[in-house]
Amino acid sequence: MKKVAITLFGISVFAGLGYVAFAKTPIGKSSLIKWLLKKWSEAAKKKDKELDKEQLKAELQKLKYNDLEMLVAFTWSFPVLPEEKYFKEATKQKFEKKYKKLIEEKIFKTADLSQMENIVFPG
Repeated sequence: MKKVAITLFGISVFAGLGYVAFAKTPIGKSSLIKWLLKKWSEAAKKKDKELDKEQLKAELQKLKYNDLEMLVAFTWSFPVLPEEKYFKEATKQKFEKKYKKLIEEKIFKTADLSQMENIVFPG
């Protein structure tokens, strides 16, 4: 029993330190930005729009790691802005809740993500 407890403790400490190192170093931030740019480029292609990736990357660099995590969570749930006719009530409520959280954190005031309007975010 002691070996199992020690092993689990070691794993949790290692995982926690890994997360802190990932979140507090530029490596974590750059990998989240890279993932967002990839997903947003795919979404733009679906909507037949072009993105200025360099400008988007510069704007995303202005955000904190936690803000980027929220954008990743939003994009993970809604990779492309659904059309109004395809919104079910439960999906609409989830979308509005996540979008409201992005607004409350002032992400759109910190970084100019207007390129993503009508692609991922409502215009």
